[in-house]
Amino acid sequence: MTDARFAYLTLLEAGFTRGVDAHALVSAFGGAAAVMETPLAALTLKGGITHGGARSFDHFRRWFDAEKRLEELQTLDIGFVCPADPAYPSALRQIPHSPLGLYFVGDLSVLDTTCIALVGAREASPYGLDLARNLGQRLAEAGVCVVSGMARGVDAAAHWGALAPRGGRTAAVLGCGLDVTYPRENRRLREQVAKRGCVLTEYPPGTQPLRPNFPRRNRILSGLSRAVVVVEATTRSGSLITAGHALDQGRDVFAVPGDVGRPLSKGTNALLKEGAIPCTEAGDVLGEYGISPAPTTPGPSLSVQESALLDLLEPRGVHGDWLAENAPGLEGKLDLLLAGLVTKGLARRLPGNRYARSSGN
Repeated sequence: MTDARFAYLTLLEAGFTRGVDAHALVSAFGGAAAVMETPLAALTLKGGITHGGARSFDHFRRWFDAEKRLEELQTLDIGFVCPADPAYPSALRQIPHSPLGLYFVGDLSVLDTTCIALVGAREASPYGLDLARNLGQRLAEAGVCVVSGMARGVDAAAHWGALAPRGGRTAAVLGCGLDVTYPRENRRLREQVAKRGCVLTEYPPGTQPLRPNFPRRNRILSGLSRAVVVVEATTRSGSLITAGHALDQGRDVFAVPGDVGRPLSKGTNALLKEGAIPCTEAGDVLGEYGISPAPTTPGPSLSVQESALLDLLEPRGVHGDWLAENAPGLEGKLDLLLAGLVTKGLARRLPGNRYARSSGN
């Protein structure tokens, strides 16, 4: 009898390297092991694949050594789980076309807790990045595992936010093989996520980050999660694909409202029109599932002048000249006070002599 793990690994890699519809075969024959033991002629007759596809798969399963492949993965410190393993994420067993296997580094058990996906634009605004970091941190502080896609922009900000509190947990779902670093600027982030959570993918090592990989990846991202929160998105954003997968899978969708007319707000505002749950802070998500926020810690002490200046700042930023005109009595002290607010994490300096209030403050 064929070992189930070997069978799933063989089918998974055949699907990506030979273009075989492995899900169709597993569905037709009732399991991966049964597919491996099915004669060539029956693969076409019942499996719903072409003669060429059946011959290609038959050739692949004859020469592919699954046991050797698992040994190679072990030397790379890459783990592998399939639906036959108890460690396979239970949330993924509930979704259509669940992965036939997952390659991972780190601790897969972080996915056993409540998972919330945070996604959004790669070219996010400073406001969106700050909000994503804040949401990631607050969710992680409450014991949630923050799931995202390791992309630049909102994804990276969400991961970094989740890593901020001690014990914060986060998981990244990739659209490439684990031996491929993409994007390169997130190399250090990926190392930290693997140490504090896990990095996983259904794509075999060596798979490059091709454009079609990411919409397929997104069903795993949403499938692992209780809900998907979209921070910023255009109307053509991949984040909307993730939201669509979430709805198909029976997951909740939250969206952060944005300024009408801004391209990065059009996607989230469209989701809200379609019934997404508004999200302006982590409590909106946590409250939906009866999760208590972490106790708040006292903020840094502020002088009367710092407090007055902080009240003038907005999350999207205001110009230094405007502050000089609207903060009477601070002449000669404005730069020093602003620097103090930035140092205390209450404000951010933006390009063009602009300052913004940090999210959550």
